[in-house]
Amino acid sequence: MTQHDDSDMDDSFLTQVIFYIGLLAQPVVWLSLYTVATTGAGLPAGPFGLVGATEGISYLLVVGLVVSSFLTKSTNVAVERTSQVTLALALLTLASLVAQQGCVPNAKPLLDYSAYLPICETTPGIFGE
Repeated sequence: MTQHDDSDMDDSFLTQVIFYIGLLAQPVVWLSLYTVATTGAGLPAGPFGLVGATEGISYLLVVGLVVSSFLTKSTNVAVERTSQVTLALALLTLASLVAQQGCVPNAKPLLDYSAYLPICETTPGIFGE
């Protein structure tokens, strides 16, 4: 094997690992979307914030897989399609909440875009507050 072949094999292995982790992230995002749709808030932080961190990382993985699917030609089409459907469901959930409440729920933006889009000041959490 040449050095070029080793590099291709390493890239292929890394790609497969990323796709499998992305596949595992899908149910976390689905549960989060269900929780957001039914309560108006995401998953609780959990012990040491691990559940909330897992939720955030899962969303980032799904978005990353969708971006990757548009930028590269991959052999793992099933994971990419699942990620695209998950992202579409997330956007539909957000649109539904905006339509119901008239504002973006739980938005804590880094940039102030409140002049362009109404932001909910308070929304009930998972325990109803």
